[in-house]
Amino acid sequence: MPAVGWLINGEKVTHAEAMSRSEADGHYYRFPPAVWETLWRQVQRVDGWVLPPSMTCPRLHILKSTEDYWLDPQKQWALIVGSAMHAFFEGAGQEGTQELKLETTLLVPITAHDGSPRAIRFPLRGTLDHYDPVAQRLTDYKSTSDFSYFDNAAKKRVAKEYPDPQHVQQINFYRLLLERNGYPVTSAQIWYFQASKDAPRKMVPVPLWGLDEVVEAAVEAARPLAQAQQTGEMPECACKFPGWGMDRNLCKESSGA
Repeated sequence: MPAVGWLINGEKVTHAEAMSRSEADGHYYRFPPAVWETLWRQVQRVDGWVLPPSMTCPRLHILKSTEDYWLDPQKQWALIVGSAMHAFFEGAGQEGTQELKLETTLLVPITAHDGSPRAIRFPLRGTLDHYDPVAQRLTDYKSTSDFSYFDNAAKKRVAKEYPDPQHVQQINFYRLLLERNGYPVTSAQIWYFQASKDAPRKMVPVPLWGLDEVVEAAVEAARPLAQAQQTGEMPECACKFPGWGMDRNLCKESSGA
């Protein structure tokens, strides 16, 4: 199931209550009604038993479809610029280059209840930001809060390295979706950007893996989801930021953990 409400200064507030307060006073928590509605739409997507290219923690992916949780609206606001820019660019460009919603099937090995090996079909599904059929080029858009970070060991700010390894895998999963749906890919790139005046931006080429390597990586990523779907065996937590923006860490504290 999707998120059930908001966590505001330690208080759990339903979305209906947040909307009611914002409509009565013109804003709530300094967000007007239109922003509350947009934030709510942003958190209602539930992927369920599907492998999305951007998945980082399979356990959290499953639990966000089955457990109630509350979200910090300020953390969601931090993500909204990227979502807004994606929506703004959607459909831009020549015909055939707009966003594509694609799906393919992976044959994923699992261990059945009786301990015997078997393979099941499991979907890989994603929405690509931009594909140019003439150049056969895949482009992904990534908003970023900063192009550097504070290195505690060096005690100074250092430049981030691009592309991020997780993004490289994601782009190659998109490439697999394209290739299997009849769209050849000869190059891929990520546009890292900030939405502010004179903000830095980078266009970074992404290495393309061999298709066999991509399939192997996708199957490995889908395996814990397929195993959980068939047997109920939950995967281990792989969260980089446990409980980020939530009222609790779903991976560590949910029932069945």
